[in-house]
Amino acid sequence: MKKCRCYYALYTLRFPGLNNLLRTLTDMGKYVEDILKLREQFSDRHVADYLYSIFQTAGFHVQRETFFYSRNSAALAGGAAFILAAIFLFGVFRRKQLVIIGAAFAVPCILFFEFSLGIPLVSWPLLKKGENIIVQFPVQNPSGKVALGAPYEQYQEEEQALSPAETAASAFLLPAALAFLSMGLWQLAIHFGKFDSEDARTILLVMGGACLAYFAWYSFVVWDEGDAKREASSSSQDVGSMAMLSQLALNLRNEDLGLENTWVSVVFFGGDDGQGAKTFAKKLSRSPEHSIETIFIGCRRIGRGERLAFLFPLEERSKNPLSERRLLRILSSDAAAAGERTPEILPVEPDQFRGFAGKEFPYVIFTSLPPEGGAADESDIQPNQLEPALHVLEKMLVQLDAEHLNEHSPPPTENEPVSRTN
Repeated sequence: MKKCRCYYALYTLRFPGLNNLLRTLTDMGKYVEDILKLREQFSDRHVADYLYSIFQTAGFHVQRETFFYSRNSAALAGGAAFILAAIFLFGVFRRKQLVIIGAAFAVPCILFFEFSLGIPLVSWPLLKKGENIIVQFPVQNPSGKVALGAPYEQYQEEEQALSPAETAASAFLLPAALAFLSMGLWQLAIHFGKFDSEDARTILLVMGGACLAYFAWYSFVVWDEGDAKREASSSSQDVGSMAMLSQLALNLRNEDLGLENTWVSVVFFGGDDGQGAKTFAKKLSRSPEHSIETIFIGCRRIGRGERLAFLFPLEERSKNPLSERRLLRILSSDAAAAGERTPEILPVEPDQFRGFAGKEFPYVIFTSLPPEGGAADESDIQPNQLEPALHVLEKMLVQLDAEHLNEHSPPPTENEPVSRTN
């Protein structure tokens, strides 16, 4: 009964009918107010239900992308490797060859699946469920795709880099995995009678003991540093970006922009610490339509400052500088025509892009900045700052659509500027 009351309140919160729903999407200030009220009463999961329901009711082409993640997968993988290292040493002491071989080969398998493939082989008990809400605006025979996204869950403002202790501990993961693989192969050769000696057992004891101590240290460091980061970081909610993207979705649905060549996706990311964005970026880079030019535009902190800016990765750290210089040329021409609210174009480190760094498509962040020499206002969203940001984004989409129409436009030259700041 409590769950029924929860959903009744969720779906009737300020939205008794379709006309009121569309009117709320149009009024970005009211949208911000309703999302904030919803957050106070319910969880982020209900925010996802709310977003999906309003877009579905209004007739949008919307889908839910479910994914699972664990913030403590590294510590759990290290703990599993520690247990297997202890089993390995037990097998060496008791001269149990099959135990030694099984444990030695299990360690590199776990590390490979957890860290290289991202498959939760041992961290599945602590998996959390997340959802991305994706609103699609397809066109026939698209010559380009643009994905625009913002998180709907609480998130950390900045991507936190590895601490020196984490960096040092992680540096020995590959050598430890290779050490266990070599010990497993060595013991396999001994098992088949190729050679045997007491020196081999001594070496296995020393190497196994060193790996046991290492995995104990690694698990402790990763778990402890993760807790410290979560306690030190302050979570934020990006309701302004959500409101602007919802208004953009409504304008696209009404065909106000007249896009004919560009497939647009508006995405609301779920999951903690950018997990939804990382999942979406991975699937986007592996999609069958990857041959079509794809651009990602992340929206962050819209409505928290009067200055607007496009952030793009430093060229020397990018995988596709030519594509990004072409995108930068479009941003520059759009900025020149934006009137009094001219966005700045600033280079930043790629680690601020939460999963999109290193992908094979251009990506930028559209954001609001505090005044020069001033501090960011974290207390409230300014709805009057959302409309200018929306206009800039719409002009850029129109320019991108025109670029996609002209498939034979000349490529950017090497002398083209790669950054500009007003």
